[in-house]
Amino acid sequence: MEINFYEYLFTKPNSHVNIPTNELIANWAERVMGLLFIENSNKLYDSVAEIEEEAHTLTQELSNIISASCELNGKACNQSAARFFEQLPELYRVLNTDIVAIYEGDPAARSRFEVIRTYPGFYAICLYRIANLLYKLDIPLIWA
Repeated sequence: MEINFYEYLFTKPNSHVNIPTNELIANWAERVMGLLFIENSNKLYDSVAEIEEEAHTLTQELSNIISASCELNGKACNQSAARFFEQLPELYRVLNTDIVAIYEGDPAARSRFEVIRTYPGFYAICLYRIANLLYKLDIPLIWA
């Protein structure tokens, strides 16, 4: 193999940026889905305060995930993460319309709970809606 190829790989854009792995981002997104739809979470909450604490933890994790890309664009990561979580009620509302549409559109669906727990299409829609919100909020490199 030519050395020029490795030089090219080294000098590619963003080669020196510590972009989080897809696995880390997906894990965070799944935890957001688990927060929104507790019935699909492996976590049990004993109080509203515990749910609020989980939201705070996820906000901080999002800030950490985007920190490299925020620095590149001169944005405050904490503010970007907070803006995402300010939109959670609307995201939840829209996802519930998706649940209703799937439930009412599939004669085999027995409950909304079943849609949330077992439909891969709903899982995909959740990930799409999270990614789309990140994109709309101009949170870089997670959705790129």
